[in-house]
Amino acid sequence: TALTVQGLILNKLGRPSEAEAILREAVKLRMENLPESHFMTALTKGALGEVLLDEKKLDEAAPLIRSSYASLVASQKTENERLRLGKARLDRLESAISQNSTSH
Repeated sequence: TALTVQGLILNKLGRPSEAEAILREAVKLRMENLPESHFMTALTKGALGEVLLDEKKLDEAAPLIRSSYASLVASQKTENERLRLGKARLDRLESAISQNSTSH
């Protein structure tokens, strides 16, 4: 959790390459210690996807954000902040993909 938070803070501070490296490590650790479908794994993958999205790496961000949201939907029994965060990331991704396809 500390790595995920640190990565998101670095991203907000305008240091996305540092954030990406930290979040890649956080995802690796989550995947080694928790099931892929666990909500904490999903949140960490979503955080990495968010940073990649900010870096305009849509092809890398898309599968992370989509699988993160799908895992959150499957693991959360009621509407909550985790689901709202996952949906917001998914909406941002879809908007970026749409804008990218219309600009080419």
